[in-house]
Amino acid sequence: MKFGKTSKVNLHNINLTVLGSIVAFISVLNSPTFSQTRIKERIELIPQKDTTEVFSNVNCSFYNWIEIELVNSILPPDEYGEPTTFFGQIYDVKLISVHSYCVTNNGETTREITKFDFDSSQTFTVYTSMMGFDTYIITGKDTINSSNGISGIRQNFRIFTKEDARFDSLETTLCITTSKGTLSYDGRLSFKIKHSPLKVSLNPENISPGDTALIKLEIWDNNSKTYTPLSAGQDFEIGLQEGCGNGDVLTCDGVRNHYYRGNYGNDCYLKFIAADSLSTDSTSALLRVGIPEPAPRQMIVPETKQKASLMKQNMLNHYKSLLKMFNNDKKFLGLADSLKKTILSQVKLKEAKVLTSGGTCSQFNFYFYSLCPLIIQSKPEIILISPTKDKNETITAEPKMPTVICSARLKNYTGGQVNYYWEYCVSYNFPRFKDNIDKKTKKPYRTYYPPRTGKSIFKGVSTAYNCGTTVWEVPFKKSNNEFAFQGRYYKTVKGTTYGPYERIDDWTEGEDVFTGGYVYLKLTVRSLDGKVIASYQQNINQLLGENPPNSNIVFEMVSKEFQAILMKESKTNQFNNSNWRIINGITYNKKGFSIWGPPTGFGLVQLDFPPATELQLWNWKMNIIGGISLYKKKEIMANNYLNQYAPTREQLQMDIFQLYNGFHYWIWDEKNETLKVNPQIIPNDKTKSPYAEEVWNIYTTIIN
Repeated sequence: MKFGKTSKVNLHNINLTVLGSIVAFISVLNSPTFSQTRIKERIELIPQKDTTEVFSNVNCSFYNWIEIELVNSILPPDEYGEPTTFFGQIYDVKLISVHSYCVTNNGETTREITKFDFDSSQTFTVYTSMMGFDTYIITGKDTINSSNGISGIRQNFRIFTKEDARFDSLETTLCITTSKGTLSYDGRLSFKIKHSPLKVSLNPENISPGDTALIKLEIWDNNSKTYTPLSAGQDFEIGLQEGCGNGDVLTCDGVRNHYYRGNYGNDCYLKFIAADSLSTDSTSALLRVGIPEPAPRQMIVPETKQKASLMKQNMLNHYKSLLKMFNNDKKFLGLADSLKKTILSQVKLKEAKVLTSGGTCSQFNFYFYSLCPLIIQSKPEIILISPTKDKNETITAEPKMPTVICSARLKNYTGGQVNYYWEYCVSYNFPRFKDNIDKKTKKPYRTYYPPRTGKSIFKGVSTAYNCGTTVWEVPFKKSNNEFAFQGRYYKTVKGTTYGPYERIDDWTEGEDVFTGGYVYLKLTVRSLDGKVIASYQQNINQLLGENPPNSNIVFEMVSKEFQAILMKESKTNQFNNSNWRIINGITYNKKGFSIWGPPTGFGLVQLDFPPATELQLWNWKMNIIGGISLYKKKEIMANNYLNQYAPTREQLQMDIFQLYNGFHYWIWDEKNETLKVNPQIIPNDKTKSPYAEEVWNIYTTIIN
């Protein structure tokens, strides 16, 4: 809305509009940041007339209006006093105060009778006019509301202008209404939005201490209606306007300083380098890039007396046009003279020096400029919430794999949504040996075999926003995971031994995975475009087995004969209750790991050959089932071998027991035509009995 758009139907309205023009225009000039960052309310405020009342014995009309400021604008008003902003920018809107004026019915007396500042408890309604369809109201950091209007806001707010505007420029009006008591107040702030002639951006936008960001400079081309790179030879300046202690400009020549001025070149790569360390997790800086004024001439901050003189003349011409606009009405000559004095007093020679709490950052020469805010924050860091090192996970006694919940969050990240790529790695190592007796010398010796190892990697993805917490449950399933097992089978060219091992790269025992060991967690956080934000790798804890609560639960699954074998082999334990069998500093039986017996027996039933499967290592029920299957095979072998000799029930059972450990208990004595004890099973240690005899003694106690 331009000056002079007023109706002549009512003299009071005419006088009021002129008064509003002068008062609002003076308020713009009196703004301490008129030439730099703030745009104050002008005549676009349309006063709302209240009922006529008597004030100081004079009949007058009340007019109520709201004083508004648009903060953070880059350019000052243009030469016609029009507030100007840029497309694609966010501006703070500041509600300053509410005013009530009394204008006498004959227009001769004007007095401000009420004024109060906007406070946080003042509610109001805000909307943009139909002209402002490219402008949105922002009530929070990331929330953009429609322009249809919002109400009941108890805080200052922002406006956002679209980047992809359909016009080179447009005008919009921000409308505010509020009430206090019986009075209503109305405020309107009109401003132009146009493309910024100069655009500066950084890649990346957010950087960490010691990092470097590439500075990209572009200028608006009216012909192509796009931003194009700054041409070689273009005079420009670049420097820090705020946050001068938080980094430097790195010039094309490698010079590091707060401020730089020169000619732009084709091979010129300007950079911003952040300080090596921060006193806080996050800080900011404001980069300013300027070029000489383009034509046509803009109204700028005077830097010379010549410019100051021109500025004064432009403003005085504007003052004269105001008088002419309202037919040189004598009623307003007094106020007009006051306006003239204000104009002349406000136009002074100024320096473009920028001060911050840290002192002077830079002194700039060009006022035609663009600003680029940037965030400097400590490198994004993964904070692992769970699992923790002080708490192991346990395969329950049911048995059942535990429910493992992994959770984490990012520290020092504001880039939006991210994906967490989890790798929960469980691995184990079972060292093995076997004690032997030299047949010739009868001396003992020990053979060390390759260890049995296993690795299972469970993978998954979760998401979070900025520094929010993400949660992921480990899927102990075969699908989409990785496995690598070594040492299940021990084959050499000489036959089946306990020597070299075979590698198996898959889980072959159903969809549900049972495993245990040491847990190593790997976590990678990526942005939606795949860029790595942060990573984490760490040994976390252990995933260990839990034994059945009592032997009766185990015995319910097996016969009394097999109960005797269980008592001999493991005392009904699948997992070690403590670290034991430590030889030369190596623990061969670790707490929570499957019980191991030389050379390759594991678990409750000490499966040796065939060796225990992966499932039988960590699931005690499956270990027993494997033992029962082996026992039945040995039972068939004993029957087939002894039936020709008409054995007793005890002889048959002794042979089954011994075969479970290896070799027949009996052999046929041809000379005496009878069964005798196989000498191969007699221990070298005369204090020990053959395996079958030890199991038989346990068996007799069970059945008696």
